[in-house]
Formats: sequence, structure tokens, C-alpha cells
Amino acid sequence: MIQKNVINLIAVFENLVNDLIEYAKDNGVTLRFKSEFKEILDYNDADKVKEEFSTLIKNIINFTPDSQSVSVFLIKRNEKNISVEINNTGISLHRIRELVNDLKYYISVQETKELGTLFKITVPIKIESSMIMDSRLINENNLGFKPYYQEIKNKLTDYFKEIDNLQTAIDKQDQKQGVFLRKINTIISSRLDDNDFKVEALAAEMALSRTQLFRRMKALTKMSPSEYLLYFRLHVARDLLKTEQNGFNVSEVGYQVGFVSKSHFSRSFQKQFGLSPSYYRKMQR
Repeated sequence: MIQKNVINLIAVFENLVNDLIEYAKDNGVTLRFKSEFKEILDYNDADKVKEEFSTLIKNIINFTPDSQSVSVFLIKRNEKNISVEINNTGISLHRIRELVNDLKYYISVQETKELGTLFKITVPIKIESSMIMDSRLINENNLGFKPYYQEIKNKLTDYFKEIDNLQTAIDKQDQKQGVFLRKINTIISSRLDDNDFKVEALAAEMALSRTQLFRRMKALTKMSPSEYLLYFRLHVARDLLKTEQNGFNVSEVGYQVGFVSKSHFSRSFQKQFGLSPSYYRKMQR
């Protein structure tokens, strides 16, 4: 069932590309993402958008030769449209129309000078970017939130409930897989404040190759190991932000979960959940 909500298209596409980085590496291809904006709001179904473009990007990766690259750019054309531009190197795919037949958007495909292909997909947006969250919308007298903010708070509550239930759900489905995820969580928890703890270290502690860990985590959680590691850090940060009694400010919460700078932590939190750590803390009051 399609569930349309106000979404940040930049975050949707950036998360999609991050999900596919390991897939591209397994195919010997470098995958990159770039946008000239940090936020473009749209009234759409995030899962549907990711599903449509995931298939296209995977197909382009599959046809792209080893040691070449695929780049995804988001460009805002006007108040009503953005352009998703996907460029590959090493081979021209402009004659393979089947790659884009399933997309419902206006598409142009052209060969590039660097022996590659440029796919330009025009995506209509149904909400103006001027609706970006602005602290001026907050009632300064009582910090009460407008209905727009209350809707976000409700959605965040539902989202975090889903996160809390992930381990329980997997335990019920498959006890062996539940043990595997519990071990992953224990290892991450023990190294949570270590910014140098990356996927390679997690794979080593699990006695798995990077590829093996990717495949098992993706099948189990629908996330790559790097995405799950970030997801776990931000989930713990959310708990710390909810509890002001611990005495941690936003920067200190970031340090506690492995971020070395407040700006990096704030950007990651906002990309994942659609609002800054400071706003999230205010919404708990």
C-alpha cells in the first residue's frame, strides 16, 4: 500500500545510494552521490521512490565494467521539478532502453564523451522547498509545536517503536538469526564511542569477511552493515537526547555514540529523522 508523507528527497536518495555502495563494490564499481541542496521536500512515498530507482541504479551498476564508476546527482530545476542524473563510465548504455522502461518519469538518455551514459530523469515535486522546517514556526512563548511538528513527532514515535521491536521480531522469526543480531548489537555497544570502529572491525570480530557480513546483514535487517552501524548509533543517541537528566548536551551525546564533531552528528541525525538533535530534544519536553 502506498503511504504518502512529506519526505526529504535528498535524504531518500542519499540513503538509497549508501545502501547500494556495498553492492557496487561487489561488482567492482565505485558509486557516488552528490546534491546541490541539503533538503528538497516532497509529498510522496519514500519506499516507492527507493524501489523504483534502486532497480535502475542496480541495472546500471551491473552493466558498468570493473574499475569504472556510477554517479547519482540531484539537481533542482525549478519549484516543480528536480532532475535525477545518473552517469556511468566505461561503457555506453544509451541503446539499452529496457533499463528505463519501468520508470514513469520523463527520461532522456545520451552517450557521453567519456564513453559512458547520462540518464536524466525528471521527477515532479508536490510541495515547495520553502516548507523546510524553520525554528521561527515555534511558539516562542511556550515552545508549543504547530500541527506540522506534532505530525513529525507522532511519526518519529512510531518509527522508534519499530526500531525497538526489531530484535524481538527477528527472535520470533528465527532464533539463530536472533542470536546473530544480538551478538552484532553487543559488539557495537561495546565500541559505541569509538569513532574508528567501522564495518571492517565489526566483520573481523564476527569472524566474517566484509562481503559475508554485508549479505547476512542485508538479508536480516534490509540494511548494509555501515547503515546499520549508523542506525544503531543514532538510535542510542535518540535515547540519550530523551533523557536530559543524564546531563549530556547535544555535542556530548554525539561523542557518546562515536561522532567526533557536533556538525557531523547533527547532519546525520537530521538526514535520518528529518530534524536536528536540538529540535528532537525540545519535542520531548
